[in-house]
Amino acid sequence: MYFASTTDGSGGCGQAECWASIMGIPNPIIWWAATLAALYLVYRFARYREWTSGVILVGVAAGYLPWLLYLGRTVFQFYTIAYEPYVLLALAAVIGLVLGRPSDARWKRVQGLATVGVFLGVATLVSAFFLPLWVGMPVTPEFRGLHFWLPGWR
Repeated sequence: MYFASTTDGSGGCGQAECWASIMGIPNPIIWWAATLAALYLVYRFARYREWTSGVILVGVAAGYLPWLLYLGRTVFQFYTIAYEPYVLLALAAVIGLVLGRPSDARWKRVQGLATVGVFLGVATLVSAFFLPLWVGMPVTPEFRGLHFWLPGWR
């Protein structure tokens, strides 16, 4: 979306060479967890026939499945905006299941709160790590390279 570089030390990153970019790489922890949550909702819908799981899955399917017709085309991350709200709803629904009901045993609620707290803490730290690439902060090429966890991200 945006890229600028300097090699004369004026870039503001403390090194001779600085790169600034705004990239569409999402928080991988949130996206991977949301994908797993959507798959879990498939199980819950098939097993328990929960209408809430079904509604969320219809939204995911309506946004995602049409892209399977265009497998030969280049697909960009920003295309996910069509079904992103439903994938995040899937994550929120599963987080709600992990938290449990107020009527659940205290140990189960404490364990659920701890699990969700750790997940949200990790997601927040990863968001802070990716923030420079989301807002165009000048960074070194090496630091920028640390954000490309998979070969397809380059």
